[in-house]
This record gives sequence, structure tokens and C-alpha cells, in this order.
Amino acid sequence: MHDSVTHTNNLVKESRVQFVEMYGAGILHNEKSPAILSIMQSPHIRYVNITKSASHAISIISAPKTMRVTKN
Repeated sequence: MHDSVTHTNNLVKESRVQFVEMYGAGILHNEKSPAILSIMQSPHIRYVNITKSASHAISIISAPKTMRVTKN
């Protein structure tokens, strides 16, 4: 990605969610929501176990790159 101030290229690193155990997630402001919600990002999700989520376990919206969701 080009930085318009410094005129250099910034390498954007996506987040990683690895080796995570979630239990009973999915409530935000007393509303149901996914345990993991990603909007316009492409995180690397690996070895994640989501149990008894109030809503969807993982929700990916408009990922700009191909997602790698493995070994979950």
C-alpha cells in the first residue's frame, strides 16, 4: 500500500488468530453477534475452537484477499 505522506510502500500485515478456545462468545451490547467478526480484512484463522456461540462462530465480510481458515 502506498503512503501518500512519505511516498513509501507500507507492507500491511493481517492479524492472526491462532490456538484459541472460545466458549459462550457472541453477545455485544446485549445483541447477538459472531464470536469472530472481520470486516474488510483477511485475518489468518488457524486452530480456533468456538463452542456455544450465541450467534455465528465466524463471520467474514468483504475480505480483500483470499482467506486461509485452516484446522478449526
